[in-house]
Amino acid sequence: YGYGGFLERSVTETFIIPLAACAIWATVRWLDRPRAVLAVGAGVLIGTAVVFKQTAAIYWPALIVWVAWTAGAKRTRQFVWLSLVGLLITPIVAFVWLWSAGALDAAYTTLVSYNVAYLRLGNEGPLEILNRFAHEVWRRQRDDELWAIGSLGAVVGCVAALLRRGSPSGRVASLGVIWFAAALIALAANGPRFFTTYFMPPQIPLCLLAAWLFDVAMGSSPRW
Repeated sequence: YGYGGFLERSVTETFIIPLAACAIWATVRWLDRPRAVLAVGAGVLIGTAVVFKQTAAIYWPALIVWVAWTAGAKRTRQFVWLSLVGLLITPIVAFVWLWSAGALDAAYTTLVSYNVAYLRLGNEGPLEILNRFAHEVWRRQRDDELWAIGSLGAVVGCVAALLRRGSPSGRVASLGVIWFAAALIALAANGPRFFTTYFMPPQIPLCLLAAWLFDVAMGSSPRW
């Protein structure tokens, strides 16, 4: 904050959020209009997010799960292969660039050694980390309106995803729930230090779930 918020704005989550959102938008469009460029584009966007931070990889299997849930096995196989092509492009380009610059050793230190040391901070085990994670999520659900309403939308959305699987409302609900779950998994994978910036990505699916809940609750009136 002493430098005008530069540190807070430059964290990787700031860039992962729009990349993941655009990948999800491309996937939604691909289901309606099965053009290969949309599925490949979704993979490119997630692959680019992975270059920013490895935990962003969770969004690819999350999208596969959602496509499988809403469109069936045949469309899922198509999406897996097309998006996989795109997913590999940016990481390969980044690897070749690092190799050509003679920076692979430095990249290994940054991407592997540092993260392993970071995850070992405080010598906390997985159960302790998950316990702290649950408390941090509950604190936001208790004190923050978006987390409270969005989380309620996630609970109701699970029911709607099961009962209205093929309907537009059920598709939105399942997308919100799966997106939210992926963001939480990526958040928990950050390790024992739960900085506020780590909790930014779940806010987007929470907005979607909150808006969906309002639409379901008040949808009888067109103005809502």
